[in-house]
Amino acid sequence: MVTTFKSILKSKWFMLATVLFVLALLSKPAAIVLPFVLVMVIWTFFKSHWKIAAKVLLIWVLFILPIVLLTSKSQSNELLTFIVPVWQRPFVAAYSLVFYLYKLILPIQLSACYGLTPEVIVSSWWMYLAFAALVGLFVFLFVKRDIYKISFASFLIVVITVLPVLGIISFYYQRYSNVADRYMYFGMFAVSIFVAYLWNVTAKKNNVKTVLIVFVIACSILSYKQLSAWENEFALWDNAMEQNPNQWNAAYNRAVQFGKQGKLKEAIADYSTALQLKPTDKISLVNRANAYGMLNEFEKAISDYSLALKQDENDASIYYNRALTYYYMKNIKACSYDLQMAIKMGFKPDPQFVKEVKAELKRQFGR
Repeated sequence: MVTTFKSILKSKWFMLATVLFVLALLSKPAAIVLPFVLVMVIWTFFKSHWKIAAKVLLIWVLFILPIVLLTSKSQSNELLTFIVPVWQRPFVAAYSLVFYLYKLILPIQLSACYGLTPEVIVSSWWMYLAFAALVGLFVFLFVKRDIYKISFASFLIVVITVLPVLGIISFYYQRYSNVADRYMYFGMFAVSIFVAYLWNVTAKKNNVKTVLIVFVIACSILSYKQLSAWENEFALWDNAMEQNPNQWNAAYNRAVQFGKQGKLKEAIADYSTALQLKPTDKISLVNRANAYGMLNEFEKAISDYSLALKQDENDASIYYNRALTYYYMKNIKACSYDLQMAIKMGFKPDPQFVKEVKAELKRQFGR
């Protein structure tokens, strides 16, 4: 049967695949890389059809464009405290890609968050070495692509699957880390292809197969040991802080969990750790202020709210929270001022609280 461009378009299987692809895009924008991965797979295993497949998959690119536009708008650079200069982004991307390849070969010290923010990466000369190593690997595999076809394809598929989150384009999670294990989920498809390829080409080399078996067993043991780190939120963030004590995000997340359990002193300690590592984090300041307020340590709460307002003077909720704190301190004048500021900014306060403030103002000042 001769496969043509028109026959593929009319195929019910292509139509079904297109519907599923669109649903995948709506579920997870990371699905945008699928057409490019498929082109590589077809080039590798069905080379005589890959040009036709590439033309057909261009149709899927039309579905990708609006998703790219929507996600690019949602990934606002205003949320990032550091924007990598354009000329350094290829080096940041290379560092991140080498990090993933390293973790594939040696899957130890895995973490829910690595704290490898762009600021951390650009301060290290390792990113230049990573870039040089990757360029060398790519040139070698490209020149030898007919000999190492599956190795070349596997490498490119890994690159393609993580390309949107390597740092070439800014994205929200960069405020925590430029790398995350979950970004490699799709790329593991390429790893499975490569491992299967190694198994087949070493059919008569028992020593190589032994190494592969030992490696798989070792990975299984490491995976089993890693399960304890995912037992609950505390185990998760304890593990992250053990791997990188200078990780403000892990301290913040553990503080949130302490707060949910009513362990306010422990929460305050972790928020303080987070703020030592990242003094400009408004949310940590606000949450610590809330915890101080619940412990009736109002002066400390006011101090944190005021610092948070220096970070963002247009946050109405902070004015409102500070107004509540002033009310408990019986500083009705300061309370009234903050309440009015919050209302002017569009905040909708508790009507009963507004009535109580007005009544107290009238009682104290006759107005």
